Amino acid sequence: MEKNERTIMTDIIPVESIASRIYLIRGVKVMLDRDLAETLPWVAG
Repeated sequence: MEKNERTIMTDIIPVESIASRIYLIRGVKVMLDRDLAETLPWVAG
């Protein structure tokens, strides 16, 4: 993935939408696959 593509993806999905779905479990930041699928609709579930 090129830098320009990464920038475009960041602009499409608000940071707040992703940040609110990141959990701290035993000192590790994780995102549940359910939340990831809802945030990124092109990810196959």
